[in-house]
Amino acid sequence: MMSKLSKIPSDWKMVRVGDYVISVKGKKPRRVSKERTKECSIPYINIKAFEKNIIDEYTDGVGCALCDDGDFLMVWDGSRSGYVGKAIKGALGSTLVKLNFPDLENNYAYYFLQSKYLEINTRAKGVGIPHVDPNILWNYDLLIPPIETQKEIVSKIGELFSEVDKGIETLRAAQRQLKVYRQAVLKWAFEGKLTEEWRSINKSKTGYDLLKEIASKRTELLKYAILNGDNEASRSLNKVAKHEFRLPSSSDLPNEWLWTSFLTACHYVVDCHNKTAPYQANGIYLIRTSNIKNGRLILDNHIKFVSPETYEFWSKRCKPLPGDILFTREAPMGEAAVIPADTTICMGQRVMLLRTFPDLLNVKYLHYCIMDSKFQERMNENAIGTGVKHLRVGDVEGLSFPLCSFEEQNAIVAELESRLSVADKIEETISQSLQQAEALKQSILKQAFEGKLTSIAKAAARQIPLPRPVIEDPYVRKVFAAYIISRCYNGKHFGKVVFQKILHLAEYHCQCDYEMMYLQKAAGPLDEFINRFIEEAEEKGWFTTQLKNKQVRFEPGANLPQLLLDYQEIFVTENYALQQVLELTKNETLDGAELYSTVYAVWNNCLINNLAPTKERIVKGVYDWSDRKEKFSEVQIWDAKGVLEKKGLVPVGFGKEIKQSTKK
Repeated sequence: MMSKLSKIPSDWKMVRVGDYVISVKGKKPRRVSKERTKECSIPYINIKAFEKNIIDEYTDGVGCALCDDGDFLMVWDGSRSGYVGKAIKGALGSTLVKLNFPDLENNYAYYFLQSKYLEINTRAKGVGIPHVDPNILWNYDLLIPPIETQKEIVSKIGELFSEVDKGIETLRAAQRQLKVYRQAVLKWAFEGKLTEEWRSINKSKTGYDLLKEIASKRTELLKYAILNGDNEASRSLNKVAKHEFRLPSSSDLPNEWLWTSFLTACHYVVDCHNKTAPYQANGIYLIRTSNIKNGRLILDNHIKFVSPETYEFWSKRCKPLPGDILFTREAPMGEAAVIPADTTICMGQRVMLLRTFPDLLNVKYLHYCIMDSKFQERMNENAIGTGVKHLRVGDVEGLSFPLCSFEEQNAIVAELESRLSVADKIEETISQSLQQAEALKQSILKQAFEGKLTSIAKAAARQIPLPRPVIEDPYVRKVFAAYIISRCYNGKHFGKVVFQKILHLAEYHCQCDYEMMYLQKAAGPLDEFINRFIEEAEEKGWFTTQLKNKQVRFEPGANLPQLLLDYQEIFVTENYALQQVLELTKNETLDGAELYSTVYAVWNNCLINNLAPTKERIVKGVYDWSDRKEKFSEVQIWDAKGVLEKKGLVPVGFGKEIKQSTKK
């Protein structure tokens, strides 16, 4: 300890956390009520209240430790042990500890505790329910500078976190875009749009023909199974004979397709054994509804197991096989996953099995159908329940989906896998980047409490985007342009003209040295590349365009994901600068985008010509650009320059001067 003290300033001190902090462990109150009453009026701050600010229990406070708004609490017991946050006023929960750091700036103490979370959590004690190891927490050294220095450190951490958070929000936005894209592709697939060209050059059986084959084969196999004493086969055959299902209210399908249902088109639709299976530490996987998520089986550390004897009894109606679909009918409803090869599973409660004839109904086709948002909408219409919606067995049997020929099913699956695999790669890249961002936050905290904020600031400065070399490949510029549209296309004012202005700002601010040929046009800088790009984007399925309210508007096309994947790989250093541009402009009006783009161009022209960007030069440059600019006042023009500066969009004299074209 003394060696450490000798290396710090004289007005700083280092203390052992256990000697400095005042801690109070929460207690489980004797009296708890789900409702707030006269006797039980104090909120009980359990984990739900602490993490989500949702109060669902109240107590009388007898024998309880109390906490106030803003107190620091740490999760002491459970999987989140070591997590720290700020309290709301109430009775302290039994799995929480209140920590008080006397005479410390609040957020300094808060950031210190955050900096230790990963170590505390991964080194928790306990085999069953983990809990914070006090030998680790209490033996941390806490460096305490003067209060003003604490405030400076907190301010710097906040500044650096703000930069990281901007990057995280960009990644979250990309995740949301991927979700929208996936659903758009599935929608196109099951409307027949992905295989329009395929149908025009391929002749195959219709969905009606295929359904007859399925019915014939199912009847033959079920009757054979009945002769061999299979009770489930007899039950299935009777159900199919009596089965009716509701056609969707909107039934626009290609002529060769038809609507069918699970029971009509599958070999078997079987419910689970409706009782909780006794589980054990190892054995055969027990698949509960929580193990089916986002189209996949989740076989993680939380999976339960059953014995071979339990498996035999619980699966006596129909043993699940690789290639079968597992479908949840409640809590949550509508999740589906295909059982992988070489995997034996036992179905838990509220899980149903769908088995197809693999040579007539492609299981991947049916799986993708279930993941389509339109299928989910139809499913929700059939659900019952006022609180948690659920499906009865008969409801699941009657769920409808579009059926086409087996050959076209295979073509659809191939198209979907091609497109969605690209989206999956982007998702993986985004997930890795989010993990890196969280790791960077921990690194910032670690260095901050080692007195290394100066080095952090320098490291952050080194991350400022640098100029790229000249890129001769025209595809790279198209990738850049496509990414901008993908981020902005659903903006209220975003259309072709606004896109032109944003692209100009982005290319100059990010210093993308393409073969740019911007000229002064009435609405601002314009490069004819834009018109060629939009034409090619439509031809190649990157985007579609349509005229709405006198604006050319964009919609994502089926082949967009490959460009977005390329963007992630190509534009690493430029991404932060581009997000600055988009943050300012993506929701701007046409006039706003025009003004920012023109002011930036005039300002940059001044710098290229070694002229100071004075108010007089900026205003004159805008008015000399085009008669159209007279709609802007001098105040608006100068204010626009101020906004650009505030948002960090400051030109440096990059690129070629944008010269005057024919004045309009």
